[in-house]
Amino acid sequence: MKQFGRAVCPYCGKKVNLAATWGLRRRGEYRCPRCQGISNVTLSGATLPMAFVAIALSALLLVGSVVLLPQADWWVILVVAAPFVLFYILSLFCVQLKKPVLRRTSPAPRSTPSQEPQSREDLEKTRVL
Repeated sequence: MKQFGRAVCPYCGKKVNLAATWGLRRRGEYRCPRCQGISNVTLSGATLPMAFVAIALSALLLVGSVVLLPQADWWVILVVAAPFVLFYILSLFCVQLKKPVLRRTSPAPRSTPSQEPQSREDLEKTRVL
């Protein structure tokens, strides 16, 4: 399956708008406005390695700027934040839509109707107070 690209409806093949994809990342389901198909929202396997690379690159840039520069400047903050901004933008292309898996289960056994207590002693046993 494709790891990186725009989200596509698994039913009709319509590509999802990037602004809508930005909101989809935190939701569990997506209903296609064209075909009304319901699909599950998942993130591709490339998301986690990209996050680790962004963290490691940012840490290296921070350590490098502290060691190499005698005085910290304001632009160091922008350089350290750049991998996270890039990851945030690239994560939009890691959203995938998949058809939900319908699991068939056996029907629940029919329960017998509960019997009413017949005698006064049985009524005493069922009393709450």
